[in-house]
Amino acid sequence: MISLEKEIENVKKELQNFEKLLDNFNLNNFAKDFDILNSELEKIKKQRNDLIKKYPKNEIEGFNKELDVFIKQINSKFDNVLLKIKKEQKEISSKLQNGLNKKKLSTYR
Repeated sequence: MISLEKEIENVKKELQNFEKLLDNFNLNNFAKDFDILNSELEKIKKQRNDLIKKYPKNEIEGFNKELDVFIKQINSKFDNVLLKIKKEQKEISSKLQNGLNKKKLSTYR
């Protein structure tokens, strides 16, 4: 049987891997990596829920506090990534609109 400390380390490693995936997440790989991120997140949630079921609350209390800090960091990174993607989308949309406007102007002339 794997010890609680070992299981917690495994979850932490999964969180670090998730964070690395999130660091590389952008508009170019959105479709492919979004599914990967989602499945990794589900895997981490399952591991956490398994720990909660398997061990008494007082044994995993410290881990939950650490996990909450990690989750807040990940949420912040995810928000930043989404803001960056929205910004990129607006820039692309603006460029497309400018191109359409130029095309309309050239047909009027």
